[in-house]
Amino acid sequence: MSKATMVRAVRFPLIYLYLVSCIMFACTSLSGTQTLRETEDTLATGKTVGLKDIRVKGWLPPGGKARQDIAIALNAMLKDTKNTGYAARLLNNVIQDPLTPRDLKIEAGYMLSLVRLIETQNKEISRLGQVLRTSEKRKEKLQKERDELMYKLKKMEEIYIHTEKRRGMQ
Repeated sequence: MSKATMVRAVRFPLIYLYLVSCIMFACTSLSGTQTLRETEDTLATGKTVGLKDIRVKGWLPPGGKARQDIAIALNAMLKDTKNTGYAARLLNNVIQDPLTPRDLKIEAGYMLSLVRLIETQNKEISRLGQVLRTSEKRKEKLQKERDELMYKLKKMEEIYIHTEKRRGMQ
């Protein structure tokens, strides 16, 4: 066997294996984006999903990775609106990634601005809760003082009535 035929005999199966692996790789990537699409549809209705349903096995293109991170951030916000730091970090990563498509950066930016608004509202709610607790304590203290003053006023009234009776008797 000559060297040229041997090279052809080795090269064709290698090319065939390469093409088959590329096709299989593409199929797993497509099935991953399909499950991601189904997860996004579920999240769009306001329902939460498990993290294992969002994470796609295999390789994802940069746009798919950004969609996955946005879905994870939305899921985290749907589960717990008080813990917004994780969602904000994910969305910041999507925005700062140079490989992310522009439309997904814009979507992540919109979501990040909403997450920041939720953060400020959570801070305002906690501050108002603190003010409410202190005002309730103040209210209880003032009611107690009022009750004490009412008791003293009744006692003074009784003393006054008692002294008027004694003056009337004299």
